[in-house]
Amino acid sequence: MIKSKQILILAVCLLTMNRVLLAVEGMFPLDQVPAKIKGLKIKPGELYKPDGSGIAGAVLWFGGGTGSFVSDRGLVLTNHHVAFSAIQRNSTPENNILQKGFYARTNTEELRAPGFEASLLVGFEDVTDKILSAVTPQVAPVERVKAIEREIARLESESEDITAGLEGRVVAMYSGASYYLYKYMKFKDIRLVYAPPQAIGNFGGEIDNWMWPRHTGDFSFMRVYCAPDGKPAEYDINNVPYKPKVYLPISTRGLNPGDLVFIFGYPARTNRNVTSFSIAYNQNVSYPLRIRIFEEIIDELEDEGKQDPAIELLLAGRLKGFYNGLKNNRGLIAGFASENLLAIKQAGEAAFLDKIATKPEWKNKYSGILPAIRKAYDDYYASYEQDIYIDYLRYVAVFADALQVEKWSREKIKPESEREAGYYDYQIARTKRNFKMKRIGYHAPADARIMKMMLKRLAAIPADARPDFLREIIREQIASEAEATIATYVDDVFERTRLTDTDECLKLFDLSAEQLDDLKDPLLELAGAVNKAMESIKRKRDIFYGEMLVLEPQYFAGLKEVMGSQVLPDANRSLRFTYGQVEGYQPRDAVTYQPQTTLSGVIAKHKDEEPFIVPPQLFDLAARQDYAGWIDRELNDVPVDFLSSCDITGGNSGSPVLNARGEIVGCAFDGNWEALINDWYYNPALSRTISVDVLYVLFILDKFSSADELIGELDLR
Repeated sequence: MIKSKQILILAVCLLTMNRVLLAVEGMFPLDQVPAKIKGLKIKPGELYKPDGSGIAGAVLWFGGGTGSFVSDRGLVLTNHHVAFSAIQRNSTPENNILQKGFYARTNTEELRAPGFEASLLVGFEDVTDKILSAVTPQVAPVERVKAIEREIARLESESEDITAGLEGRVVAMYSGASYYLYKYMKFKDIRLVYAPPQAIGNFGGEIDNWMWPRHTGDFSFMRVYCAPDGKPAEYDINNVPYKPKVYLPISTRGLNPGDLVFIFGYPARTNRNVTSFSIAYNQNVSYPLRIRIFEEIIDELEDEGKQDPAIELLLAGRLKGFYNGLKNNRGLIAGFASENLLAIKQAGEAAFLDKIATKPEWKNKYSGILPAIRKAYDDYYASYEQDIYIDYLRYVAVFADALQVEKWSREKIKPESEREAGYYDYQIARTKRNFKMKRIGYHAPADARIMKMMLKRLAAIPADARPDFLREIIREQIASEAEATIATYVDDVFERTRLTDTDECLKLFDLSAEQLDDLKDPLLELAGAVNKAMESIKRKRDIFYGEMLVLEPQYFAGLKEVMGSQVLPDANRSLRFTYGQVEGYQPRDAVTYQPQTTLSGVIAKHKDEEPFIVPPQLFDLAARQDYAGWIDRELNDVPVDFLSSCDITGGNSGSPVLNARGEIVGCAFDGNWEALINDWYYNPALSRTISVDVLYVLFILDKFSSADELIGELDLR
C-alpha cells in the first residue's frame, strides 16, 4: 500500500512535470535567446547584435530599474517609480512636482536627476576559465571565495576606462559554475523630462501595489546627456543629448488578448535553482525577520515625517522602497505556502536520490551532495537573527558610510591581493565619485531613529549572545533598562559626529587609520567595533558561499546527468530576454481576471481619499470621451494597464514591452500578488507581468498634459 507521503510526492512531481510542459518560463541570457519564437515578425537575429544595433541596444540599466531609448536625442521611457527619486529631489513644499507632475517643453527646462546613472551594454564575454583557473575543489572555502573575488576585481578593474566612461561587471551563473564579464558605457548626466502627477503615476499607491486589476500610469520620461564628443560625462551645461545607435519605435495599434509580446530588461535576482534547504530557511527564518525589521523601520520613518511636510517629502523615497520590500516579502511568504514550494523541492530531491541509487557510479558521485548542502545551511543559520540585526545596521545611511571609511583605512595599506572584496582601489574610487549624489536628501534624525531601533532589538537577545560593541554601550542591562541608555548614546553620537556633513565625510576616505583614531569621532569608534563583528559574520558567510561554489554546481551537473534537467541561470542583474502573450489568469475558483484595464476603471476606483483621488481633468476627459486617437476599438475605451505571461522580477521595472514587430506597446512595472513567489518558482498559470499600456501613456501626454513637443519626438507607428 502506498503511504500518504509517497502519494503527496508523486502528485507534486506530476504537477511539476505538467507545469514544465506548459511553461514559457525564461529570463534568457543574451547568448541563449531562443532561435525560434512563434509569431515573431522580425528575425530573431534582430533582437540582439554584438555591435549594439539590435533591439537590445536600446535598453539601459537605468537607476534601480530599466529604461529604453525612444528617440534619437537620448529620450528614455521608464517607470514613474524608477524616476521617483529624481522627481522627489526636485520637489519642495512650495513646488511639489511629485504631486502636480512635471513637463519640460525645452531642453533648458529639463531638471537634473542627481544620483541617477544609466548603463548601456557594449559587450560581454564568458570569463569562466579566467575566474576558475584561480581555484581547485580542494581549496578551503574561505580561500576559494577570496581567490574568486580577486579574479573578479582584476577583470573589472582592467575593463574600466574612466575617460571613455566604461565599466565592467562580472556576474556568476549557476552559483559559480560559470562567469560572464559585462561591459557598460555609464552615463551620469540624466535629466527629468516628464512625470505625470502622483495621482496618475502612483494611482492606487501601496493598496494596489502588486495587485490586479491595476489602473496605474506608472511611466516617466528622462533624457541621457553626454559630452559634445559623445562620451559620458558628469553634468555640465555644455553637455548635449546622447545620440543612441538604436532607439525603439512606439506602436499605436493597440493590443489584443493572445498577442505575442517580449521584454528586454535587467532583472535583479531570482532563486529558482536553489535547494529545499534554502527555501526552508528563507520561508521560516529570513523573510519573517526581514518583514519585522521593515515594519519597524517604516514606523520610525513615518513618525519622523509627521513633524513637517518638508521632512515627509524628504523621506518619501526611502519609505516607498521599504513599503515595496515589505509587501513583496509578505507576498513571498504567502506564495511559499500557496504553492507548497518546499514540498515540491523536497519531492524533486527525493526523486533525484532515488534515481542515483539505481547506479553505483551515480551514487558514488552524487549521494553526498545534498547532505553536505544541508549541513552548510544549518551551520550558517545557527546565529542568523543576531547576525542580521548587526548586518542591517547598514540601513543607517551615515553609519554605512562610517563602516566603509573605517574599514577602508585599514584595508588600503594591504596589497590588493589581501584585501576584502569591495575595498579594491577602483571600487573605492567609484564610491568616492558617487558619494555626494548618494547623500542628496539626507536627514540625520531619521538615521538616528533607525539606529536606536536596531540596537534595541539587539539588546533583546540573550545577554551572553550580545556582540561586544553592544556590551560596551549597555553593559549588563536587561532590554527594558537598555532602551533609555541606547537612546542617550545614539543622540550623543549624532550630536558629536562629523560624518553627517557630506563634505567632511568624503574627506575621511583619504585619512589613515591612525588619523581617524586621532579624531575621536564617536560614530567612527562605533564603526570600528561593529566592523569586527561584521568581519566575523563575513567569515561565516564566506565559508558558506565557498562551500556552495563547489556543491551547487555539482548538484546542477547531477540533475542534468541523472534527471535530464536543463535550467536557465538565475537572474543576476545582467540583460535578459523574456517573451509571452497578453493573457489574464484565474487566481482562485470561479474568479477570472481579464488582461486589460481601462480609463473607465480608473474613474470607477475614485474615492475622496488617497491613493484613489482621480484628477478633475481626467474626470472631465473621460466624461467627454475625449480620447482622440488613443482609444482601443475592441475595448471602446482608453486602455490603461495589461497583463502578459512574460517572466520578470525586480529590476525589470521600466522595461520596454514590445510587440511582434519590435515596437513598444507598454512599460513593465510590476508583477501580480498571486505570483510573488515568481522569484523562487515560475507558475505559468499565475505568473504575470503588469505593464502600463503605451496608448495610456500617449493619451496622458496628449490630452492631459498637452505635451506636443514630447509626442513629436517619438517614432509613432
